[in-house]
Amino acid sequence: MLPCGHPCRGTAKEDNCMVCLEPECIESMPENKRPKNKKDDYCPICYAASITQEPSVSLQCGHIFHASCIKD
Repeated sequence: MLPCGHPCRGTAKEDNCMVCLEPECIESMPENKRPKNKKDDYCPICYAASITQEPSVSLQCGHIFHASCIKD
């Protein structure tokens, strides 16, 4: 669970959760810290499901992908 109360959308056993993908939380973030994806965006690799439907990872550039897609 993130400090804002929304669920962490990352993978299990991470040291840090990725940023919150809820619109109200994104709006409150500094511009340079905002994720490049929105919660309903499809994974840019598989285009099979939104990034919130499967455990995901956030890269340093701010793009988010399904963890399984990045691993493959």
